[in-house]
Amino acid sequence: MLFVGGPPLTPATAASAIRGLTEERFHQALHALNRRYRRQKRPYAIVPREDGFVLTLLPAYQHLRERLYGGPRTVRLSQAALDVLAIVAYRQPLTKAEVDALRGQESGPQLRQLLRLGLITMLHRGESLPSPASEAPTAYSPSAESPAAETPTANPRTAKQLDSPGPESPAAEVPAPQPHPSTLTQAVRYGTTPRFLRFFGLTSLDDLPRLATDT
Repeated sequence: MLFVGGPPLTPATAASAIRGLTEERFHQALHALNRRYRRQKRPYAIVPREDGFVLTLLPAYQHLRERLYGGPRTVRLSQAALDVLAIVAYRQPLTKAEVDALRGQESGPQLRQLLRLGLITMLHRGESLPSPASEAPTAYSPSAESPAAETPTANPRTAKQLDSPGPESPAAEVPAPQPHPSTLTQAVRYGTTPRFLRFFGLTSLDDLPRLATDT
């Protein structure tokens, strides 16, 4: 399940695929996998990220990835994209039609760009904005490895299921691509994501600069 990628793996997600898996056994399995990876000198480890865990490359091997794929790329937003992002941040949740009306022009291209960058998300009818707990930024660093303290021996079968999905442990679903905004109904609204907060160094939406109209 960890090799599949996608959002950080949480105990709840793992339990939905592995029958009888408790949160305690989930963490025991992660510790067991990390011990195995260190013993086998694997170039990766399981580390905490946001409210779950991901499999990531160790810092000692980062230079190899950068040599193959290049280093981190700077995200550059046009003034139009920044305008749309500001509207969503301050007025969320709101529809594309509302964004267009506030800007006085078509905002589809900018919304699609912001969706691809993970700075905004689509909220369907009945969904709410991310909770404050999920919005809080995490001091994540690739070098921060998951705690390696010894814990009771994990169930080998559980560790194996998390490490490599088999017939009894279907892989975690990979999020489907975001649909084109023009195909959505008016029930779809846009809001910011935890990545938006991290990108701008905010702890929560309350940290946004107050507008003159708010006073």
